[in-house]
Formats: sequence, structure tokens, C-alpha cells
Amino acid sequence: MLPLSEGDAQVGVIIMKKVDGTTFLNTEQWKSVVLTKKQKLNALDTLKRELEEVVYSSIREGKPLYSDFQVENVLIDAKNKPHLVDFGFPGVWPVKKVPTRDVFNEWGQYTYY
Repeated sequence: MLPLSEGDAQVGVIIMKKVDGTTFLNTEQWKSVVLTKKQKLNALDTLKRELEEVVYSSIREGKPLYSDFQVENVLIDAKNKPHLVDFGFPGVWPVKKVPTRDVFNEWGQYTYY
């Protein structure tokens, strides 16, 4: 995050790394008509676990916490790794306390269901 000054106002700008990818719902694997409902639910569950790792790593590293969890805000890169995008206001919050992994996992269970 870059702090900027404009007159008396203090503002911040977030610069994100460019990710070449497509949204999760536009991947060939997801759009495949051969996937059963159970396979798609398993794919979403795998994505959820991968995103939890991304978010928890951000918390541990003191990075801004991303809070706009929508499948449309996930890009999948060429290596099938998920990336959170669309840091819109008020979707970024400073991390003040790092929870234990167990507390974070419990929170994650209620976030998606």
C-alpha cells in the first residue's frame, strides 16, 4: 500500500501484481459438461482450501486482509493457482491481530456456507 497526500487528505493506493488468468467460473475445467455436481462441489471445496491458505498467509505476513470473497473475484493462472482480485472499497482491512490457525479455520467454515 502506498500512502499519498493530496492537500490535507491522507489516502492510500493499493498496487496489485498483474495476474494473467481467467475467472474460476470461466476455466475450461469448470465449464466442462462432463463434470458431475459432486465433482464441481469438490472443485469448489478445493478452491476454498487454497484461498484459505492465501488469506491466512496474508494475515501472517501483515498484508492487507482481503474480505470480498466471491467466486467472481478469483483468477486462476496458467498453473491453476488461485489469486484474489478486485480490492474494492471497503474490501481491505488492516490486520491487527493474527489468529491461531485453528481459530482461522473455524471462521473459514462459516464464511462459505
